[in-house]
Amino acid sequence: MVSQNKECFDSSTSFTDTHDELQAKVGKAMWLNEFSPSIKGSERRIAEVLLRLVHTLALCCAIAGEFAMHIGGKLVSRPDLITIYIACHPQKWSLDISVLLQMQRTPAFSLGCLDLLFIPECSIPGKIIHYVIIYGVEVRGLRIVCVESVKCVTHVLI
Repeated sequence: MVSQNKECFDSSTSFTDTHDELQAKVGKAMWLNEFSPSIKGSERRIAEVLLRLVHTLALCCAIAGEFAMHIGGKLVSRPDLITIYIACHPQKWSLDISVLLQMQRTPAFSLGCLDLLFIPECSIPGKIIHYVIIYGVEVRGLRIVCVESVKCVTHVLI
């Protein structure tokens, strides 16, 4: 069998084995995906910085859609919007999370090395939030989609 990138299948079952082991230990575990970004430079860097920022806030998240496909080399056109899904548990919101999700209205702020400008006319605080984000010379639209979660595991150690 040949994959899309012309490499032969090496018969590895490591991802399936890991998935099965996780399910046996924690019950309803999601499939572990592998993502290998092929785009380099500031386009990729803004996503990395955004993911690190969300990780420091202890939020579960995933970048999805056209931007992820572009960074993964599957979409040629350069999208201007990054969509990130965040699992939210309102009782664990810090001040930074309340500001990021606009539960505490803040029109412009910085988190880490990102500058965020809130777009209120396109947003529903705590549900769908739109920003313009600035990282160095890179400017992108950011859509945060909040997914309500009772429990979210940010790290699983086997």
